[in-house]
Amino acid sequence: MIRLCNLNMIQSKSGLSSARNNEWMEAATWNSWLGNGDGEGYLAWTTDGFTTERTLQKARYNRLAPARRILSHQRYATSGFTESNTHPAEGKHFALLHNGIFSGLGDKDVSDTRHYLDKLEANYEESGSVLQAVRDTNAVIDGSYSVFLVEKETGDIYYYKEWTTAMYLLSDKKRLIMSTSEANIRIAREMFGIKRGSRKVKANVLYKVEWDGLKKVGTFKNAPTPKAAEKLTYYNGVYDEDFADLWRPARNAEELSDEEIDEKLDALNKEAKGGRYDDKYD
Repeated sequence: MIRLCNLNMIQSKSGLSSARNNEWMEAATWNSWLGNGDGEGYLAWTTDGFTTERTLQKARYNRLAPARRILSHQRYATSGFTESNTHPAEGKHFALLHNGIFSGLGDKDVSDTRHYLDKLEANYEESGSVLQAVRDTNAVIDGSYSVFLVEKETGDIYYYKEWTTAMYLLSDKKRLIMSTSEANIRIAREMFGIKRGSRKVKANVLYKVEWDGLKKVGTFKNAPTPKAAEKLTYYNGVYDEDFADLWRPARNAEELSDEEIDEKLDALNKEAKGGRYDDKYD
């Protein structure tokens, strides 16, 4: 499997702060940082109030006051190679943490995430609706994405993804935990003694993250892959044209399984000049 950025979230269902939340985030993000060390950022709701940080170094969650909720992002940069492009990206209305890549967007100065957020903000200005802004934006911008979206005025948190990315959700009576890394979910199960397994979050659904779980807001459709493939984006050493050749049949005719797509992407990534790949962190 090719590597993308990592997203991690933990929150107390009671809304009460706990240093144990910080402990899991510290352990999970060190695991993520091994393969995603191009920058880190977070949003945290602690006993000292709300705090955020963006850095090219490793963030330290055990130095924060006990938190009731933390969202974090460990970056694997494919565009916008500066600290200003570290997540969360912020606009007038939203703060956004993104795992994946938006096709045809981004250059060495400005990331694909920043371009995407600018479009999302513009669509929100027109509609005044989070769901409609997500629908309008994702109808014209294709890619591989998993997104936490925080509405700055209300503090409401939303999550959505398309089908090529994975988000795992683990829950017990005390906590709700989400991560793009199965390894980080395993860490949570061991740390908190959670016996039940995790589940994958469904694609193409906008969820509101409530304290006790995810609440469905509505659905959205993806942009057609061929339109996005007209532009080339350098991603992990593989151009989007190569990825589009794999995505197109799976999206339109479901001719390839997820495992077959993974195998083909791995082969492309290993062969690509300048591609970064390391079996150790799969």
